[in-house]
Amino acid sequence: MISSLELAALCGVSQGTIDRALHNRPGISAATRARILAMAEQHGYVPNPVARELMGLAASTVVGAIVSAAALRAPFFMALFEVLARRLHVDGLQLSFWVAPDDADGMRKTFIESAARRQRALILVMPPIDLELPAVTVARQPVLSLILPCSCPGVVSLLPDERAAGRVATEHLLALGHERILHLTGRTPVHGDHLIRHQRRDGYVAAMHSAGLPPLVWDEGVEAPDLLERLRAADITAVFCHNDPDALPLIRRLRAAGLAVPADISVIGVDRSPILVDIDPSLTSVTYPYAGLAEQVASTLSGRPLPPLPAPQVALGASTGNPAR
Repeated sequence: MISSLELAALCGVSQGTIDRALHNRPGISAATRARILAMAEQHGYVPNPVARELMGLAASTVVGAIVSAAALRAPFFMALFEVLARRLHVDGLQLSFWVAPDDADGMRKTFIESAARRQRALILVMPPIDLELPAVTVARQPVLSLILPCSCPGVVSLLPDERAAGRVATEHLLALGHERILHLTGRTPVHGDHLIRHQRRDGYVAAMHSAGLPPLVWDEGVEAPDLLERLRAADITAVFCHNDPDALPLIRRLRAAGLAVPADISVIGVDRSPILVDIDPSLTSVTYPYAGLAEQVASTLSGRPLPPLPAPQVALGASTGNPAR
């Protein structure tokens, strides 16, 4: 592949003439334009999109996603980014990643650096709750916040209904006949994740209260040393875990202790990440609106009306069933 300078030399014209020919601008004859186009095709010339964007000759097709290093370790985010990249590709856009430190100052600096690259838009993925962004920088391009809200003026937050996810998971267990249902909120592996955990907990509590049953919430993770003893002591028949990465190790731990899932204890999670489904397809889980969220991003960037997110649904597996007693 040759450069525009090399193409100009081959044709015996200036780079300005090359640009006018390739983009059908006035100022050159039809014969010269035809000769340049034929030479470009013969030598496989392709305009450099980055150079054109920097020169202000074309709109950027790159959407930058700023994500913390800690978040990248979770299968959930890999599933989200895969769906988002595919959806943006339909609109001729490419998803590019900027990995930021886990603190607010680190994400702010990464945002400012990324914003200087003239990208089509910027997406903040789970921004820290105390993140502050310069208003003048936000105003230069669309800025979206996914999963967690961003209070900075001008930022559009696209957020699933996490309370509904908690309620749907709990109602599934209630419909099976469980009354002693525990909610494990787990430990917070990513900054700001406590907000989502609180919202899913609120959905659980609301469902339990609606059923006239006392909620039981434990904040420790599935690795707590005395967890199994406490489950037995509390006569728990079902556990709603904050997400699938908490539910799967709980199931492994229960089975290692000789407990049958779901005959002794039912377990349900949230997210339905394809990666974790491949690991254990038997897990009952509440679906996450990956495709719906990606569609909202695409609609926001194109100026289309925002479509509603689908309601969370229970994807049935073999990890939940009727209580034995």
